[in-house]
Amino acid sequence: MNVPRSLTSRTVVMLCCVLIALAADVAGAAAPQPSAAGGADTAAMVASIRRHYQAINGQQAGYRKIQADLSGYSEEGGELTGYYDGVKIRKIVARFFGETGQLLEEYYFAADTLVFMYSDQQEYTEPLPASKGKVKSSRQNRYYFTAGRLLQWLDETKRPVPSSDPRFAEAQKRILTDAADYQERLAATGTPNQ
Repeated sequence: MNVPRSLTSRTVVMLCCVLIALAADVAGAAAPQPSAAGGADTAAMVASIRRHYQAINGQQAGYRKIQADLSGYSEEGGELTGYYDGVKIRKIVARFFGETGQLLEEYYFAADTLVFMYSDQQEYTEPLPASKGKVKSSRQNRYYFTAGRLLQWLDETKRPVPSSDPRFAEAQKRILTDAADYQERLAATGTPNQ
């Protein structure tokens, strides 16, 4: 039986497309993704992210450091520090100073993708210089990310903020935007050598 050459070529092209689609599905399944079931999957991913940022903090002394200025972000200025393993970003620390308090934000990365952000907003007992930096209150928030999306947000009471809360989407957008901005600022200052 003679098969037309164009039919064979079409079949090969279609088969290749199907194989590529299947390979993409398999590759996507390897990356942790939030599921509709939530609960146990989310807890396992959060535990994995915690181990990752603890490892980064444990190895931080061995990372290369780059610093940049954050003037214009707050009344009293700010500092930006990037920690690199070779040329790979591992952690960014942004510290903003104000007359009545300060804000610390720590961004943690895996394969150049944000996986965790810790925020600590401290309020002084009275404005500087009278307070001498004595802290009256501290509000800490924790944000866990996977595949470029906010997976879980633990507020200052360490309770999850529901993803249906409008603040959830706003926080995701703000944090991802800030992380990208800080990476650009550090890159403009100079990427460390390997």
